[in-house]
Formats: sequence, C-alpha cells, structure tokens
Amino acid sequence: MTSNAFSRQFHYIMPQTTKTLTGQLRELEEQGIVIRKVFPEVPPKVEYSLSEIGTTLNPILSQLCD
Repeated sequence: MTSNAFSRQFHYIMPQTTKTLTGQLRELEEQGIVIRKVFPEVPPKVEYSLSEIGTTLNPILSQLCD
C-alpha cells in the first residue's frame, strides 16, 4: 500500500487532523503513556509505542471497548 493510500484510509477510519493527532500523542508522551522514537530520515519518520505505564491501561481500555 502506498503512503498516500494509507493516509486516505487512516483519515477515513480516524477523521482527525494531523495537528490534532500530533498534539494528543505529545500529551500522551508527556504523561509517560507512550514513547516517541524519531528516525533521522527524509521524509521524517516517527514511531510511537506504549510505555510500561501505557501497557497497564490495556485492561481498562479493553473493558471500555466491550
């Protein structure tokens, strides 16, 4: 899947602006819930993953989804 096709599908599933999503991810990073890893590439690449604290929220989030 091309980057553009992925972007269109992603925005269909989660209709937020990139600015809003970035802001929310930064807040989660500040709270220690996610870890942000930046790769020195062009175009820029950033990956997010759950921190140890973030993984403790899995049971709560699972219950919310049920």
